[in-house]
Amino acid sequence: MKRPNVLFLLADDQQFDTIRALGNPAISTPNLDRLVARGTAFRNAYIVGGNIPAVCCPSRAMIHTGRPFFRIADVRDIGATLETMPETFRRAGYRTFATGKQHNGPTAVARGFDEAEALLFAGMGHHMRLEVQDFDPTGQYAPQRRQERRQYSSEMFTDAALRFLDRPGESPFFLYCAYTVPHDPMMAPAAYRALYDPQRVPFPASFGPQHPFDFSPKGDRVRPFQSCDECTSDAVVRFHHWPIEEGDLRELRALYYAMITHLDAQIGRLLDRLEQSGELDQTIIVFTADNGIAMGQHGCYHKQTCYDHDVHVPLLISGPGIPAGQERDDLVYLHDLYPTLGELAGVKPPPTVEGHSLLTSPSREALYHAYMETWRGVRDERFKLLAYAYETTRRTELFDLRHDPQELHDLAGDPGHAATLARLRAEMLRQRDAFGDTGAFWQHYG
Repeated sequence: MKRPNVLFLLADDQQFDTIRALGNPAISTPNLDRLVARGTAFRNAYIVGGNIPAVCCPSRAMIHTGRPFFRIADVRDIGATLETMPETFRRAGYRTFATGKQHNGPTAVARGFDEAEALLFAGMGHHMRLEVQDFDPTGQYAPQRRQERRQYSSEMFTDAALRFLDRPGESPFFLYCAYTVPHDPMMAPAAYRALYDPQRVPFPASFGPQHPFDFSPKGDRVRPFQSCDECTSDAVVRFHHWPIEEGDLRELRALYYAMITHLDAQIGRLLDRLEQSGELDQTIIVFTADNGIAMGQHGCYHKQTCYDHDVHVPLLISGPGIPAGQERDDLVYLHDLYPTLGELAGVKPPPTVEGHSLLTSPSREALYHAYMETWRGVRDERFKLLAYAYETTRRTELFDLRHDPQELHDLAGDPGHAATLARLRAEMLRQRDAFGDTGAFWQHYG
């Protein structure tokens, strides 16, 4: 029996609640909806957090190594010390191909993939003029080999993936397509921008011009609004300024939704090609995002906290061995995908992998979160505790996610929740020790 193919689709900064079939009627995602119908949606999928401001980098490192960032020597160069997921599949006889954003060093690409095209060795870039590289048989991927492509990034990466799918091969494939949207700068083709009126896109109840308490450094890039005179005629670029105003945020959120719908159309092209070739039913498809983004919630713009808008991500899995039309509330991490895909494909991960297979492991009782040396958090199936420490500021927040999913009402000072607060504090310390989190945060927080 032929082993299944794997198509791994990774979005960049996509919020967990941006799929129509999972409860957001304001956004158009017909192809992600197809994946929801064909497979299983994990509604409580999370990342641990980040140990550098570019949270995308440690998040992808955890996906590829199956380990929390506390036990990754260098999230910027994971291939030097750890066997990655594509490397494991390559070793097992899979044809491995990569396109898109590669945020963890050229060594990991060289060791993990037989082929590659349109690789971005950077954290972000202008979506209409990214500097990318094609496959380098030497594995060096020298910076001088970069070439600027005047094509929208999502279309460029999808074209590369389609070219790979058109090449025949007897072995199953592992195709890793890592998009750069909906990461800023916010820009989308005119036809997709026209789908969203800024006044009608859902506006978060947790929006604010500043965070409820002063926390520095915020990690938010400060840029003026600007138009792009060098784009094609059907694209518009917007950056944000800080503090952001409601009108500006509405425009940015409309562009953000447009970028996701445009990405959805590119995913549709891949699904259609697999269906036409007869490979769709033989392909495990993963769709997820490296992290979320605040987009004005809690007075933040980017993803340098442990609020749900930053660490909660979409996760869809479909294909052979996956129940169709199922939604699960299990508490899971993205670094659980490595052993999960290994089990589905009959590929044994190395002993360095610490994630849990989503097929056979029970839901975690709690999840732990950390951002650099300023934030720590823990959540169970209902409550979430956040702890912040920076310079002289010390804060603890408690939220009831069942009744307050946008984390608006801090219950930490409510005597009626004292027992819950104490229980989660104890759980946070237990998780700290289990993760080996010896960061300087604990010297400050106490």
